[in-house]
Amino acid sequence: MERNIDRRGFVKRIAGIGIAAYGAGTIIKPEAYATPVSKVSRDISVAQGGSAFDNTVAAVEALGGMAQFVKPGQRVLINPNVSGHLPPEAAVNTHPEVVAAVVKMCKDVGAKEVVIASFVNAKRFQIGGMNEVVDKYGAILKPLEDKPDVVERIEVPKGKALDHLLVCKEYLAADVMINVPVAKHHTLSRMSLGMKNLMGLITNRWQVFHREGAKYLNQCIADLTLALPSTLIVVDANKMIITKGPLGPGEQIEPKKVIAGTDPVALDVLAAELLNYGKEDIPLFRLAYDQGLGEIDLKKMTIIEKAVSKQA
Repeated sequence: MERNIDRRGFVKRIAGIGIAAYGAGTIIKPEAYATPVSKVSRDISVAQGGSAFDNTVAAVEALGGMAQFVKPGQRVLINPNVSGHLPPEAAVNTHPEVVAAVVKMCKDVGAKEVVIASFVNAKRFQIGGMNEVVDKYGAILKPLEDKPDVVERIEVPKGKALDHLLVCKEYLAADVMINVPVAKHHTLSRMSLGMKNLMGLITNRWQVFHREGAKYLNQCIADLTLALPSTLIVVDANKMIITKGPLGPGEQIEPKKVIAGTDPVALDVLAAELLNYGKEDIPLFRLAYDQGLGEIDLKKMTIIEKAVSKQA
């Protein structure tokens, strides 16, 4: 039986349940959720050797190009990791050139609007180099901060730790959501990857997710992945901190890789291998797999490797 789950399947599953709006009595219709590709693919691409920008383009092209994920006239939400307070060279945030490549590809295939959003302040976006991305490619930058008027409350009917989330309205309004995490060490969960990066789209993460230690945090992240499917995931593994994460500064390695696909579990498992973590070393992977969120066995995936010339 197919274990993978996508946003379209999620929308069908919650139809008729009803989702209460944060601070009001209105109902968010399932159609408000961003619409993904029709199914989660077993293809994962790994592009390596070039610049952060070129690796990103190559990784998405290896999956058939951005037109496989974004249609003309659609509204795209990009969720990078911009939680750190250090510049791009520190590798604690998604590299701005990775985000730039994603924005450009979305624009090139006719996206009506591309929004870069996360629950951080404007200074974090500036430090992370996102202002330059906006200036060059015309995306809309939205530092959401923790304000109640920018979120909606959604239920998590099959959550094991969570029964609801306070989600940014930008996610609910988008047609396509592209999750663009940086792969890095994390003191509590061992690694911060794609599934954990979804925490940038919610406000009740600090009060809830961290209240009972690592085990509870991992289950919350699995529930979050269940509730907020991504259309495409693009993992920045060009440069990684391997100590003192998530905020650094820490010891670095430089794999010069970008990993892309639609399976949130498989992508995280593959990215974790860069730090020599196996699929059983990160508790989150098993929890997410057991909830049907993706594949934990990379032997069941098709991994497409793409070498990128430094002169590309």
